[in-house]
Amino acid sequence: MNNNLGTSERTGILLRIGTLELRCRAVCFDLDGVLADSHDHIDRAVTHWAASRRIGMDNLAEASRSLTDVEFVRMAAPHLDPETEAGEIQRIEYELAADTPPMPGALELYRSVPKRATAIVTSGSRHVVTRRLRSLGIPDPNILISADDVTAGKPAPEPYRAALRLLDIHPDDAIAIEDTIVGATSAKAAGMSVIGVGERLSRDWAGTLFETCVPTLRHVTAAAA
Repeated sequence: MNNNLGTSERTGILLRIGTLELRCRAVCFDLDGVLADSHDHIDRAVTHWAASRRIGMDNLAEASRSLTDVEFVRMAAPHLDPETEAGEIQRIEYELAADTPPMPGALELYRSVPKRATAIVTSGSRHVVTRRLRSLGIPDPNILISADDVTAGKPAPEPYRAALRLLDIHPDDAIAIEDTIVGATSAKAAGMSVIGVGERLSRDWAGTLFETCVPTLRHVTAAAA
């Protein structure tokens, strides 16, 4: 984290989490589980798909929430065509996406950061993600990196590197907000600092993979620095 950013035309951002203050010039948000309360939709789509293919879902739910659909199918059912099967999962997700609620505190934080300093970095397919964002009231994000925009999804660093390139910003000057170890690993590999959000993340990760972890984004505020 670069807490002494020097002179720049880009407005600085101060993120406060309790007594902790983090300074940056851009914030990259994951979508599912960070901005969008969509894990239930993902679980329903994947469970329906798995049942129709007679595939057990033991220990696969977490992976379905953090990998691209194609990469998930390759892991869960390597004997099936990943593109075709991912398309079936996405068909169900798309039907559910029009009724996507926000995560607690997510929209308030997102809208408190200058739009030009934001990016959304997700493992979801672009047509599903776009529908989710419209449901959230974010029809035109500044930068959107989806599964369709990269060759290697999270946990590879490519999604966050793509966002940083479009933001035209150094990794030290950006913070990612993630709700999974897979997503945080991607951001960390791209050289970024990461805030973890969600009850499922152990605070034991704080100081290693994450700068800090919070139960919800209601615990994070943003202001000009």
